[in-house]
Amino acid sequence: MKKCFFLFFLIFSYSIVSASVSEVIIESSGVASSRSLAINEALLEAISKSKGKKLSSETELKIREATVSLDNKTQSASVEEYAKKINEATSGAVLGYEILKEGKSDAGLYEVTLAVRIPEYKNADATKRKKIAVASIKADFSAAKFSGQSISAQEVAKALEQSLNISLTNTRKFAILDRSSVADVEKELALASTDKVNIAESARLGNKLVADYVLSTSIPVIQYVIKEKSSRLDERTIKYAEGYGTVVYKLIEVATGQIASSDKLSYSMNHDSNQIMGSNTALSSMTGGLANKISNKIHEQIYPITLVDYDNGSVVLNQGSGLLVGEVYKVYRYSGKLVDPYTKETIGKKETYCCDVKIERTNPKQAYGKIVNGKEQFDTNPYEPKTFILREKVPGTAKAPQVKKKINEIKQSIKKEDDEW
Repeated sequence: MKKCFFLFFLIFSYSIVSASVSEVIIESSGVASSRSLAINEALLEAISKSKGKKLSSETELKIREATVSLDNKTQSASVEEYAKKINEATSGAVLGYEILKEGKSDAGLYEVTLAVRIPEYKNADATKRKKIAVASIKADFSAAKFSGQSISAQEVAKALEQSLNISLTNTRKFAILDRSSVADVEKELALASTDKVNIAESARLGNKLVADYVLSTSIPVIQYVIKEKSSRLDERTIKYAEGYGTVVYKLIEVATGQIASSDKLSYSMNHDSNQIMGSNTALSSMTGGLANKISNKIHEQIYPITLVDYDNGSVVLNQGSGLLVGEVYKVYRYSGKLVDPYTKETIGKKETYCCDVKIERTNPKQAYGKIVNGKEQFDTNPYEPKTFILREKVPGTAKAPQVKKKINEIKQSIKKEDDEW
């Protein structure tokens, strides 16, 4: 007859962005000169099988002492006390167990098989995504000017790193590994491995992730300068601001060391007297703009925006962020793989122009649009998932209403200032 001995019933649910410590059932066996010792060996085996579970020699000794002190008592009297002592000795490393099979061997030794409940760490769903570690950013200058203030290269690099983390995370396609707080993380993991915390927390050990890619970035130049010009009519001084920055990035595949993507990108801002930003705001805007450029480029190369649904000329795209209502994009159809004749490496898939899509509605995860040119491509060739991707935007296509309004305001302001010359 099977007997259940539950030390205590507690499900761990420590959650950090859906990462949690829950429980897993592990089957283990033990053979010893007594029944209690056999159960003890089976429990230790279960703990050792579970990833990240390491009992100190002191804890193992406590378990063995508990077994020895109870072994001479009657079975009915020792079971409850044994469970209590094992519970105390492991501090919750064993949530409970069930005896699946027990008996004696021909040699007279006790044999038991247990189903042991052990706490287990479960990673967040985001860890299934491609993992990118943002390396320390290098600035090719000692300080940069923002609205007349001098900001150190370290502050500029930190601002760009934070913007990159945000921008890449918002694509919902990448898991970003934080390497800037390694020391703090190591302290927490070191605490989890001591006897000062519930040993169930040791389930978190051994779960640090290794990046698929490392993003290396440098900043050759970045600035936001306030300038002046004089009005010819009343000799008034009119202020305006110009922001400009460039970044060079390399996305390196960790497994091979090959460069998966690289480019030099630039970003600029132009503001009239009513829009001039303070130094911190300008720094945030400039680094945010550069980060979005890098993020969009990486996202486009690794995860190009694709059509996920088609219905009589209407389409759904798998991304909404970064797309504006009214914009028109060229759509290409994937076909067979292309192979470099020299290296024999796969260099991508053949892309054939298919049609144009006009964006009509967006949300962070999706975009909805209409085929405005080339609908016959879908009439003659049935839609297939992961076959159609968006590439370049068609020049001169409509901007979103709020963007058009802003552009008109800037144009009117510039015209007014020019009229005063």
